[in-house]
Amino acid sequence: MLLGGWYFLRGAIPRGRFCVGLGIGLTSLLLVSRIAYSTLAFGTPLAYLVPLATSLTGLGILFGVAAHTTMGSYALLVKRRAGLAIRRWRRARRARGSRSKGSGSRG
Repeated sequence: MLLGGWYFLRGAIPRGRFCVGLGIGLTSLLLVSRIAYSTLAFGTPLAYLVPLATSLTGLGILFGVAAHTTMGSYALLVKRRAGLAIRRWRRARRARGSRSKGSGSRG
């Protein structure tokens, strides 16, 4: 997940979000596996969840999920702004192209 954060800070948003998502996915699979084992062995998942929630690992998982969500929102914002800039550029280019073609055919 740290690698994803590094890519995101360097501006490679899709790659950063992929790496963070991969880390969250693997962490989620690990959590489900440990919770299932704890439930089978001790009869309750609380034997695993209480120590996890009070440790730095639990805090890291929460920060990872928050980072993934924030990266998604930022990526959408950047995508919208880039789309708008491209549309403006195309419009301006079309307007210049039609002006030069129109003036040449009148003469």
